Amino acid sequence: MSDNVNPFGQPGQQPTSAQPAGSTNPFANGPVAPTTTPAAPVTPTGPASPAASGNPFPATTPQPGTTDSTSPFGTTTLPPTPSVQVKKKTNVKMLVGIIVGVVALLAIIITVVVVVMGGQPTADDYDAAYDATRDITTAVSDITGDVDFSSDATESEMVEMADTVIAAVDTGQSKIDELGKMAAITKDNEAKELFDTLNSKYGDMGTKVKEMMNNFKQIAPVMAAMYQISDMSYSDRSDYQVMAANFKNLADAASGATIDNADLKGAVDKIASASQSISNYYQQAAGGNIPDYDIISDAQDDYYDAQDVLTDVFSVSDLYDLSGDVDDAQYDLADYLLDQSFELDE
Repeated sequence: MSDNVNPFGQPGQQPTSAQPAGSTNPFANGPVAPTTTPAAPVTPTGPASPAASGNPFPATTPQPGTTDSTSPFGTTTLPPTPSVQVKKKTNVKMLVGIIVGVVALLAIIITVVVVVMGGQPTADDYDAAYDATRDITTAVSDITGDVDFSSDATESEMVEMADTVIAAVDTGQSKIDELGKMAAITKDNEAKELFDTLNSKYGDMGTKVKEMMNNFKQIAPVMAAMYQISDMSYSDRSDYQVMAANFKNLADAASGATIDNADLKGAVDKIASASQSISNYYQQAAGGNIPDYDIISDAQDDYYDAQDVLTDVFSVSDLYDLSGDVDDAQYDLADYLLDQSFELDE
């Protein structure tokens, strides 16, 4: 009966004649018929076991949660008695759970640190990055070497040259981007700062070079016509008809050019006007009516002023200054990477 309360106190103790305080009277609803009949009392002649003497209480105390088949009140399932042992098991489980949680948390933190930080660069990392910096030097040399404003180039050759230089700038930038992802750069703060300087200097140079080349592509028809005039032979310069035709060609090219740069556009417009005036002069001279040379004096001044503007816009010295800054930054980074590699190899 699951609702019975042991009327005999704690297991292993002899019952008392008084009912324990707070216990429930097992006979409240009448006695429960025993499942076995107790043996008749026998007068012992000597020490007798509790079973032989008819003692209704077994010598061995039933364990909590087991069935007492010798109880005079029938088969009774004794409720388990809480013990200190159960509490100890609960505390151990809690402690184990806490330890497991802490270990798991530490494992996560260590994993994050390893993934994010990745440790320090090795000597091989520094060597690989050092080799990559040499590719930057090659890229800069390709850019400066490909820039060619020679006076014997045709319009198509000028455009091709400009596209080649722009492609070289992009190639150099891709090399720098690859360098920036290398372990020696990402895991070393000082190397990263030196790399950022290199990247910035290269960006300044690349921006300037691309702007210069795009302007040159727009003015290529004008430049080709100007080169044609500057390369004329002495006999051609004495031929008024040839001079008139060449300056007319230049005037048409300049007036039809689409220029984005404001300074460059002003110069080209001035070239168009001056060239037309000069062409008119030589056209009259070719007809036998040589005008006063002072008529084209102002036109020639405008023409030469415009040439000065073109020289400034396409200044190669500016390009060399910028490329020199890149070389300096590249050297500083390469020197640091090499030093770090030597230190780790020692």
